[in-house]
Amino acid sequence: MSIEITLIRHGETVFNSEKRIQGKLDSPLTDRGRKSTERLGRYLKTWMEPVDSWYVSPLGRAQETSEIIRHELKDVQIPEPRTENLIREIDCGDYEGKTDIHMNQEVRKRLRLEPDFPYPGGESIVDVMKRGESFLDKLMEESKSFPKKYHAVVVSHGNFNRSFGSVLTGLGPYFALRVIQNNTAVNQLISVDRHPVFRILNWNDTTHIRMKL
Repeated sequence: MSIEITLIRHGETVFNSEKRIQGKLDSPLTDRGRKSTERLGRYLKTWMEPVDSWYVSPLGRAQETSEIIRHELKDVQIPEPRTENLIREIDCGDYEGKTDIHMNQEVRKRLRLEPDFPYPGGESIVDVMKRGESFLDKLMEESKSFPKKYHAVVVSHGNFNRSFGSVLTGLGPYFALRVIQNNTAVNQLISVDRHPVFRILNWNDTTHIRMKL
């Protein structure tokens, strides 16, 4: 029995283009973000395995990304999307809406080096991992209804995806601090025999941006 998770980051937003910290705030996708998400949907259509569950963060940028992808997959049988609060983006506390240049540089350094150091008034990577652990428990329980293979699509955010990758692989919080997660990146992880530790099939795949689709 195998469990596969396809983990997707949302498309570029206005805040992303301005290098502005989003966290639980929101901004719409840019034109480039929508176009790359459309390309992602067409790319997924060429290879993605049948989907059993489709989870989306409650934040608007993830919801918009999911809708665009699903429109491109309209001829493919996929389940209805389910909004899941556990997979929301990291809470950036006092720094939400600000750009990097407005950050205290010592705080910025610690956030990049210390996974248990939280944004002032917000969360740390370790906090997000705890949410990821609860979400994984939910997926593992759900997978029991599928005797041979279970495949979940998760549309979320950069910090959550990196933190969840840390949980899935068992590599610990420093994995989240060392890997890249670009807009519309696709990550595939798989577990065999219901083992709670997953292997990486693909990470930060942005092939669709360069392909003629």
